[in-house]
Amino acid sequence: MKNWLHEIRKGYLGGVGAALLAWTLAVIPAVPRLVLGLALTDTQVLYIRAGLAIFGCVVLALVGWLLYFQTRHKLHSIEGQFAYASKRPHRFQDDCTVDEASGLYRHKTKPGLFCVACAAENDRESPMKTEKDGWGWSCPVKSEHFVQGPNWRMPEIRVQRSPWHLGPEDFG
Repeated sequence: MKNWLHEIRKGYLGGVGAALLAWTLAVIPAVPRLVLGLALTDTQVLYIRAGLAIFGCVVLALVGWLLYFQTRHKLHSIEGQFAYASKRPHRFQDDCTVDEASGLYRHKTKPGLFCVACAAENDRESPMKTEKDGWGWSCPVKSEHFVQGPNWRMPEIRVQRSPWHLGPEDFG
């Protein structure tokens, strides 16, 4: 809302200045016809014309001055935003989006998926390797950064008994 009002005010000032300047320039040549019925000398008509010309120039200067200060204010605002943005260095994850299916980073220009933990901890670009059978993705930097895929299931643990140890079924 504030920007909208600001743009209207800026357009309004420019419109008023242009209208006053156009009116002034239109009135200057018509001054002799306007004052034809009056008993004015040529010198007085000249002074009226000069006054209107000066008035038009002053209006034009004021509108230009106001537009200059509005532009200067906007430039300072943009410089402040730039200074804030340049304080924080660019990070790898700034160019990434989170992939909905896997929860991993997908870069805007680079192919593949990237490790979220490596990017957050060390600002490291670590492309994930797809595991066989779609079980998930593993990080080549740290094996703890494994992400389960849609086909992941808990591996079966087989307990193998050695033949020289006795189990409970041996005593029955």
